[in-house]
Amino acid sequence: EGRHRPATLKDLVDLTRLQAALENLHIMHAIAIPQDIPQPGFDRILFANVLVLAVPYFALRAARTYERHLLGLMEEGLVLQGRAVVAAVAPPPGEPFDPAAARAYLARLEDRWSLPRIRVVTCGGTLAADSQVERPGAYRERPAGDDFLGRPEVAAALEGRYGARTRPDPRERRIALFIALPVRTGGTVAAAVCLARPTTRVMAALRSFK
Repeated sequence: EGRHRPATLKDLVDLTRLQAALENLHIMHAIAIPQDIPQPGFDRILFANVLVLAVPYFALRAARTYERHLLGLMEEGLVLQGRAVVAAVAPPPGEPFDPAAARAYLARLEDRWSLPRIRVVTCGGTLAADSQVERPGAYRERPAGDDFLGRPEVAAALEGRYGARTRPDPRERRIALFIALPVRTGGTVAAAVCLARPTTRVMAALRSFK
């Protein structure tokens, strides 16, 4: 009607039902304060109700921020290790990539079972070297002989770009972080170095945070 009037309890009920019906609203709050009911203590009750609704929301936001931070630190560590592997397996300028040399380098790594799984993939998408291929029961996201071209992070590295993905492994019942870096020789990409590590520690930290 275009006229201002004090809000009533019925207004609050109607507006609350409207908010509940709108799919684009994720937080409900009191749009109106009824003036036709006794006011003593109403503000405190209203604040308590808003607090009850707000605390889970902000706790979830904080947990997601913490998760992104932990995954970011984990990814930074993988990238640093991956760059060291790239420098070690890259052939001298003008020489072709040597899968045997890559396998020999990974075999020389001390305590490689505690490191991220390191794999070197050729431009054709086949596995050239695997740091854990000899270990019984080693973490394997897929069998060692699989073609890798269908993996987005590997495809990006073979195109000369950095690639990273988190992906669930149904057989291991956990999620792992995968990164891939290009190996260059003579200005062209000769192979990709791929590192994988389960996010088990990140999930454990999130559980303790919650």
